[in-house]
Amino acid sequence: MNTSEKRKKRLHACIAFLFLPIIDLWAITYTDIFVNNQTYIGNELHHPLYLLLWGTINALYFWSMTNACLKRYPCMPAATAWIIRICCCGMILSVLLPYDPQGWFTISKWHVRVAMFSSGGYALLVFCFLFAGVSCGYQQLRPFLFVYLLLCFVSLYSFATHGGVTSFTEISYSISMGFFLYYLRYHR
Repeated sequence: MNTSEKRKKRLHACIAFLFLPIIDLWAITYTDIFVNNQTYIGNELHHPLYLLLWGTINALYFWSMTNACLKRYPCMPAATAWIIRICCCGMILSVLLPYDPQGWFTISKWHVRVAMFSSGGYALLVFCFLFAGVSCGYQQLRPFLFVYLLLCFVSLYSFATHGGVTSFTEISYSISMGFFLYYLRYHR
């Protein structure tokens, strides 16, 4: 591994194990993470910069690391990289769209739609990538597939338990995906 790759690996480790958990757990200082979500912090509690930073950092990290994994394990069509990019751009767009159902009803509906389709689409594509990778003979991806299913189960369970998307659902997926993508990208 050359010096540039070592620096990139250290940067990714800092983002996955330090920066993402800090920015995600910062939500605890604003609200009850089991009741409200990140949009509530940004719009109702008037911390739009936090919401933008949280959404952008997560989306960019997800996009860059997933793209690197797609290159490392070439088992998906080339269009997959574009769909991942669209999903991650949708994540950023969703935090830019305000959520205020009383004042901005139509925009609020689009905020929810864009957030759900981009996040759900991303999660589904990661599953398809892992499943296709195992099917194509990358047997080292098999444990990652099972771990990813567990991560998704925890998020869906949180969604069902709390009756909707809460900050806990969002930050638990974000932190675990930071770790997950780092290990998927750099494991030997």
